[in-house]
Amino acid sequence: HNICGASYAALKNHDAAIECYKQALKIKPDNAEAFYNMGNSLKDKGAIGAAIESYQEALKFKPDYAKAYNNMGIVLQSKGDLEAAINSYKQALKIKPDYAETYNNIGNAHREQGRLEEAIESYKNVLTIFPNFAEAYANLGLVLKEQGKLEMAIEVYNKALSLKPDFVEAKLFLATLLFEGGQFGKAAELFASDDSVESQGYLLKCLYEQNKQTRFYKQLDYLVGRGENNAVIGSYISRSEIRYGIKKPNPFCNDPFKYVLKRDLTEQCDFKKIFVQGAATILSDNKVQQRTQGRLTNGIQTAGNVFTQCGAVTDEIQKIIYSELENYRKYFENSREGLIQNWPKSYKISGWLVSMKSGGELSAHIHDSGWLTGSVYINVPPKVKVDSGNLVVTTDDSKNGVGDPQNKISLDVVTGNLCLFPSSLLHYTIPFEADENRIVLAFDVVPSQ
Repeated sequence: HNICGASYAALKNHDAAIECYKQALKIKPDNAEAFYNMGNSLKDKGAIGAAIESYQEALKFKPDYAKAYNNMGIVLQSKGDLEAAINSYKQALKIKPDYAETYNNIGNAHREQGRLEEAIESYKNVLTIFPNFAEAYANLGLVLKEQGKLEMAIEVYNKALSLKPDFVEAKLFLATLLFEGGQFGKAAELFASDDSVESQGYLLKCLYEQNKQTRFYKQLDYLVGRGENNAVIGSYISRSEIRYGIKKPNPFCNDPFKYVLKRDLTEQCDFKKIFVQGAATILSDNKVQQRTQGRLTNGIQTAGNVFTQCGAVTDEIQKIIYSELENYRKYFENSREGLIQNWPKSYKISGWLVSMKSGGELSAHIHDSGWLTGSVYINVPPKVKVDSGNLVVTTDDSKNGVGDPQNKISLDVVTGNLCLFPSSLLHYTIPFEADENRIVLAFDVVPSQ
């Protein structure tokens, strides 16, 4: 029964596999391997709680089951419980100190926490044990990119591809770096070789940056024709209408400015205690590292997802944000826009803090993986000019301060404001001058895959 279950699992028929494992456990209730295999199938089905229970049962009968600790860590990490995941990985390494895959996983967890140096150390441990582990090189490249070491990251991605030429993720990571470095032609070649939504979206961006109008619209029609709908498609339909004067239906959001919403959180909660003190705690926590942000001038940005790094510090913040997101959806529920009609059935919020000093600004960009983007204004210094420190949302890809005023909205933000807007909108900040720092909690609604 156990072997039969494994065969079904290989065919990705997880329901049939689970039934086989249950039969095996009726005959032999202390079969650790059957519990472990059932945990894997439950994990692949997305039954997180049941998968954890199954791994725990396997460990009850086989306490030195390193693979069960490793896979339980993967499940815990997928639900955002990073500290518990890391503890589970460490248990696996106590049992099996040369477990390269676990070192790789613990590196991924540290990277998600923003603990970049610890992540690098973990990936180096992987490569000491298994020098040809291509995935570890690719993950190391992600951290180097976060640190702004782009040339080193490119070198590491090329190493990964030399070990595994068909490594799709490494090709995508390398192509993304080339795109960010302005090498759009080389990036386009790599993106074109992969049919995933992300790669094909980046190919669309490359063609736009190269101003290849005919190929751009062919790629756009291809993506829309196969049913894709995301912030990248929505943004580039809006931008191309301004650049080329060709209006096309936008499956994401035809009129994104109607869906820009500003709220005053000071009327909803104890803003100082929950947000201001919470942000101060996070920014003073040595565990929360900073990342290089090429679009940010005279400021710092936290690395990783702040909501998975600080335990209870962000619990109340998350509750308030999730509540506001549901209020947003209900407020617009009668809309026929794809933004609302195709609202993700499940999602997480991924967030980071940005602290700018006097003269600081953030240049125009979108968040590709987001559905809705938000920002909570923890501290906005008094304004020297009318628009100092304002948030600008726009459909125009012109540089800051340039372009038709009808294509943008300048939001006069103050401490305590929450702004929500479609992730397809470019956004940037207007520089400010002050003795205080301008502190913002930014976040994205990221649809579950």
